Amino acid sequence: MKMLKRISLLSLIILALVSSCVVPSLYPLYTRKDLITNSQLEGLWVGNESENERSTWKIWKSAPNENNPEKSNNDKRYYLEHIQHGETVIFELFLLKLGDKLYLDFFPVDFASYKFENYMGATHIFPVHTFAKVELENGQISIYGFDGEFLEDLIEQNRIKISHEEPSGSLLLTASPEELQKFVLKYSDDKNAFADEPLILKPKV
Repeated sequence: MKMLKRISLLSLIILALVSSCVVPSLYPLYTRKDLITNSQLEGLWVGNESENERSTWKIWKSAPNENNPEKSNNDKRYYLEHIQHGETVIFELFLLKLGDKLYLDFFPVDFASYKFENYMGATHIFPVHTFAKVELENGQISIYGFDGEFLEDLIEQNRIKISHEEPSGSLLLTASPEELQKFVLKYSDDKNAFADEPLILKPKV
């Protein structure tokens, strides 16, 4: 029975990764010094997906951890309540700046309890970090996911060396935050490295 469950979960992982612009990573994109805050990130948002895929995003900033301020990122941590297909998945969300660009790092909270009918939850079933370039302007949030196929092509063509594994044929980054940042900075202005169209979040009214 356990083997059947693992096979089912692996199938969900592969389907999620193949059908989306997301690159899973064991380690975060950020180091503590990179984290920033921006009040424009907070609020209740609706994605511009098709009606059947439409998502709702509730983003709020966490309260500082007064009991252990030195060992936590609570002063810079956000939470994301992501609702899609009737399922709610909670993420820790971090905003960071590399060069002149902003990025988001997502990490699921209590991932083992989810059914993973939710797309965002399915992409994090390992659990893993994922990250995306983000623009906060004109009262909306534009999220540009990294193109996994673009990264796979770079690796196959030996144009880039970045620590990774390929469990069951799917790409999983195992690079350190510093190595991840080096990759992101190198391709931050390359449109081929990101989804053709961003996910646009607009305030829910």
